Amino acid sequence: MFDFIDGELSKSYRKESLFEMLAQIYLIPPLNIKIAQEDFSTDCVNYVIENMKRLEELDEHKDLI
Repeated sequence: MFDFIDGELSKSYRKESLFEMLAQIYLIPPLNIKIAQEDFSTDCVNYVIENMKRLEELDEHKDLI
């Protein structure tokens, strides 16, 4: 990591300095490693809502099931 970020291994960093350095980790190039990324879309919420609707439909037919 220190090849990319200026710093040294120490336990005496102030929190502000430590967080600034840790935030720089996100700038390190992944070197052809596929890393999952979040797009912050509503796709996951939509998926859950759709499945909840399906469960409600199943509940209407619970006697048949």
